[in-house]
Amino acid sequence: MKKILIYCICAMMALPMMAQRNRGADGRKHFDPAGFREKMERFMIEEAGITREEATKFFPIFHEMKDKQMEIGRQIMELKKQKNPGQMTEKECTEAVLKIESLKVEQAEVGATYTKKLCKAISSKKVFKAMNAEDRFHRMMLREFPKGKK
Repeated sequence: MKKILIYCICAMMALPMMAQRNRGADGRKHFDPAGFREKMERFMIEEAGITREEATKFFPIFHEMKDKQMEIGRQIMELKKQKNPGQMTEKECTEAVLKIESLKVEQAEVGATYTKKLCKAISSKKVFKAMNAEDRFHRMMLREFPKGKK
């Protein structure tokens, strides 16, 4: 009986530590990209009525598109962070602005190309529903995002 009691006490003490596993030194929960992607997939499947077979066709293309768009987005952010605009010449600013706009066009072209592939993989109606579900999922996640301390 003592052993069972000791095991129960140890288990109860371990629970808070396990709950803190995904938290940083400041106590905030770390972002889990894989978990986020999994939740988004489940939400999109349910909202768009995507079958398992369709999901195996749809999500590899969808994630490849998102990864490419995200990489282009990173390039845009790097350009914006490179220098202080106050220390740049007019010519350097013009080049940076044009490069950023070029990357935005490239990002949109990636979206258009992959959307055509998605519509070949599953019905356009479900692709449209999935796009709307993705937007709703992101808004839902933003509402749940913990507000920082002021």
